[in-house]
Amino acid sequence: MNNLGAPEPTLEESSFEDLKLRLLDALRRAMQAMKRDSGQAERFRELIEHLIESHFNLAVVGEFSRGKSSLMNAMLGMDRLPTGVVPVTSVITAVRHGSRERALLHFETRGLPQEIPLPKLGDYVTDRANPGNRRRIRLAEVYLPAELLRRGFFFVDTPGLGALAENTATTERFLPHADAAVFVTSFDHPLSESELQYLRGIWRQVGRVFLVLNKLDIVSETERGEVRAFIRQRLAAEFAAEPVLYEVSAREALQARLENDAERLAASGVPALERDLADFLAQHKARHLLLRTCDRALEVLREESTAKTGIGFAELRQEIGAVLRAADADQFHHRTIVWLESGAGPASQVAPCPVCETVVREMFEYFSQAQYALARDPGAQRDHQRQGGFCPLHTWQYAQLASPYGVDSAYPPILSAIAKQLRTVAESKEDRQAMVASVQGALADEVRCPACARQRRFEANVIQALCAEVEQRRSEGKTPALCVPHLRVALAASACRDVRTELLKAEALALERSAENMRTYAAKHDARRRELAARDESQAHELGLGHLAGHKRLVAPWSFDRNI
Repeated sequence: MNNLGAPEPTLEESSFEDLKLRLLDALRRAMQAMKRDSGQAERFRELIEHLIESHFNLAVVGEFSRGKSSLMNAMLGMDRLPTGVVPVTSVITAVRHGSRERALLHFETRGLPQEIPLPKLGDYVTDRANPGNRRRIRLAEVYLPAELLRRGFFFVDTPGLGALAENTATTERFLPHADAAVFVTSFDHPLSESELQYLRGIWRQVGRVFLVLNKLDIVSETERGEVRAFIRQRLAAEFAAEPVLYEVSAREALQARLENDAERLAASGVPALERDLADFLAQHKARHLLLRTCDRALEVLREESTAKTGIGFAELRQEIGAVLRAADADQFHHRTIVWLESGAGPASQVAPCPVCETVVREMFEYFSQAQYALARDPGAQRDHQRQGGFCPLHTWQYAQLASPYGVDSAYPPILSAIAKQLRTVAESKEDRQAMVASVQGALADEVRCPACARQRRFEANVIQALCAEVEQRRSEGKTPALCVPHLRVALAASACRDVRTELLKAEALALERSAENMRTYAAKHDARRRELAARDESQAHELGLGHLAGHKRLVAPWSFDRNI
């Protein structure tokens, strides 16, 4: 059991993300246990910052026209990096996770980066628009909401080797900063002599190289076997440990992702490469990071505990030690990236409940019409009085849309009628229970409220249509995540077990993602690095509570001056 009373996950259940979040939680509690301005608190803050900012540089290298940028586009699930059949990339381009698509240019001759629209990236990083990098751009950073990037990868698109001396030198200067490399050759030009020479040097500098044979779609099965045998023969003569060869079609993979075609994606060979990259991240780079952080945290706790006792250090050491043992066992896995399995496109952000979003718009329209009718139409006012008005919740939602004149026109008859009823009860001989019942019936409740009835009917219609769509398209991996209140209604409404299963899984994933984003934002806040928070992390409290309890405009009075 951990110090929160929950059973610790087994090694098989732990992922790098799980262990990282557990360690961040423990480090935050340790920092909070210290004096705010103490050296120990600052050391824990530095550990949190280091754990948050850690990333994995994956350099994609190869000669020009082998499909490096195309492969990156395919793995990201979006066509954002410039591609071509002539030398294209002239600048090191790092692709990292971000909630908003954008690009930052870092220049050699100025301090502040320049933000540009992502579609303009080709005007700065291609050899056509920036030959020999005459603009002196040191680095181009691209931010994309791609799931693979969210899990710790920094994809680095490098200039093609061989064609231009400046581009080759730029790539060679970056290689010492790479944690691993993807070397891309192709079926139409398989591992030339110059490529083999580059591969030797990269192997010596980086240590771990994933060898990719691209353009699988342009060769027959017979030609595929001949090229494979040729490459393996060349590798056997050069390397004692032969690199694993990944045969892929980047073009087919990207098209499959854009069209949500899982079968076509699997046939492209790209998912196998992605899984091995994720495993390498977890089993090597990530493991080293966790072990090092745990050791440093335990060292600080040991130093502090020699001077103080009784403020929970034993529990903190136990929690950090549990993370250390799980990482040291080298058996934790990298959590399965859902869209790699389903064929769906990148989905790193948590989307609001679609039923809530639709019903909010409908109820806004309903109250817009109701407030006009109640201010002007005597018949509508009499009906409103007979019904006892709205329930308390919808009374205040109506009041936020109506003008003071509209409320003053609609509600005096209701207030007078209830006052008369209360006087009648006061003068009667009724017992306490009858008095309570009379007052309870004075104002509309959820059963009598016309707004409640309208909302229930509309929710039922929206959920029925959504369940039908999920049943029809569930193989495409597009099941939306409903909030818990609407999920309950949908489970009761759907007769299809597969639909119910898909809805449950989708909402579980949304809640898990929201919890991760909340914990990550809190850690960045404690580390004084809130500027590193992505938009989905900054908004996690809104989206997480929305999935837990439903949209606040459906369950709480509206307040336009607070922008909710």
